[in-house]
Amino acid sequence: MPKSSSTTSGHYHHGDLRHALIAEAVRTVETEGIEALSLRRISTRVGVSHAAAYHHFADKSALMTAITAEAFTHLAGVLSPCLELPGTAVDRLTALGVAYVDFAYRNRGYFLVMWRPELRDPALESEVITAGDEAYGIIRGAVQACHDQAGELPYDPTEMTIGAWAMAHGIAQLTVDGPLAKWFTDPVALSHLARNIIDNTATSIYARPPGTGS
Repeated sequence: MPKSSSTTSGHYHHGDLRHALIAEAVRTVETEGIEALSLRRISTRVGVSHAAAYHHFADKSALMTAITAEAFTHLAGVLSPCLELPGTAVDRLTALGVAYVDFAYRNRGYFLVMWRPELRDPALESEVITAGDEAYGIIRGAVQACHDQAGELPYDPTEMTIGAWAMAHGIAQLTVDGPLAKWFTDPVALSHLARNIIDNTATSIYARPPGTGS
């Protein structure tokens, strides 16, 4: 856990301070919104000088880039175990989608930042691309497994990967930071919703013989 605001800069090792600044920034976004975020504010809350914070992040956009890269890394860590679950490929794809929505619910600060590219530093974007590609690769692998298990299908796996990501992300966006947020304050209910939607959709695609149905 990050140190409290009473902590002085002398109590941080180099890497610890960077982590503490990011953690405090994520907490600020979750409780007060992105607009409330500034390097001066979080450095004060962490209990270090403003100069110490600027030593790690040149400006707010650099901080936002670091948060986004860390968010995608954490997301990949949440999604990856789903590929090893027992059951069918559709079961694993469904579990992955539920895990995505759960990540968004339990990590709202990360989730609000990671989809705001206009707030990031383009010069540091490679950090985000590397972490984002890892998360995408996990989703792509789950979709490919569904194709492999179902046999020959008239669907493009890349397009279906985008569709699977969009479905999970849409549920997360609507229920975590959208018009349905007030309806889904219970993570169990939200997981149940996500599981039903994703499982029904994936099953209708991969369990139905090609060329049948509407």
